[in-house]
Amino acid sequence: LPMVASWVTDFAEERWRVFFKADRAFGVPKATFILQCWFPDPTEIVDATTPASSISTAEGRVLARLWQSSLADRLTEDYYAARLAGLAANCASTVAGISVSFSGYSDKLLLFVEEVLEKIKNFDGPTESEFARALDGLKREQASFDFQQPYAHAAYFSRLATFDPEYTVESLRAATAKVTREAVRKFSELLRSKEQTFFGQALIIGNVDVPTAQGILKTLDVLPFRGALKSGTAGGLLRSRFVKLDPGQDVLQVQPEPNPEETNHALVSVFWTGDEIIDALHSQLLERLLKAPFYDSIRTQQQLGYIVQSQSDRIGNLARVL
Repeated sequence: LPMVASWVTDFAEERWRVFFKADRAFGVPKATFILQCWFPDPTEIVDATTPASSISTAEGRVLARLWQSSLADRLTEDYYAARLAGLAANCASTVAGISVSFSGYSDKLLLFVEEVLEKIKNFDGPTESEFARALDGLKREQASFDFQQPYAHAAYFSRLATFDPEYTVESLRAATAKVTREAVRKFSELLRSKEQTFFGQALIIGNVDVPTAQGILKTLDVLPFRGALKSGTAGGLLRSRFVKLDPGQDVLQVQPEPNPEETNHALVSVFWTGDEIIDALHSQLLERLLKAPFYDSIRTQQQLGYIVQSQSDRIGNLARVL
């Protein structure tokens, strides 16, 4: 997150980098709390026997996905009533790490965060039924890849060519075929170790005051892992690397459609614009200016494609226009 003058960041401590902003404009009685923990570098993992020591591999990615899916399954079941009452907890995993988000009515959010974090602390891995559901969902997701739309396949091949790490569907399928519940439970030890160092970042925004925000941060003490990256090492948090092309250099990649029965084609054009915040802002402005005429020309006038879309985003710290 960018450092903005209106963000209160005086909650800095050894374990967490914190961003807080109170809602002083609308007064809606709701708030959001997002916590993200970066996986340690494989060389920094205390217990080298854990499968998480290969977190940068397809096997490690599958373990993280199954752990996250199993945890999400349990939270959904345990806090279904809370969701009906306007409180929600969700979790996700990426190549960078694990994120947990809380949202809902701010007067009960602190109590909700306390209870859910205690549940996460005690989550030592999936039960047999939770593992079976998570594994089945992952296999179904991988099986559906062959029947996705061509534009989704084009985006996939584009990521393989420019991102690292980015895993082939074949490698993920192979890792999924041999994964075990014991391996996922072993992975959970990484997140429950009192000796393992993590870097954590927290965002609190909404109708909460400073004491309440400090109370939410206090609940993080229930998490067992310790420490954080030293200040000034935020660059080390970037887990994805990108192919660096010379300015003005174009690359054309042509791949066969994975589904032999598919008669349609797709083209994805990616323009990397820079690694500064101003580059991202320029990219967003350019995409907004081009969006309507691009669609009108390609879809309406030339009729070159049925699915025509454009977007601007940031991957890691690099801005791009698609």
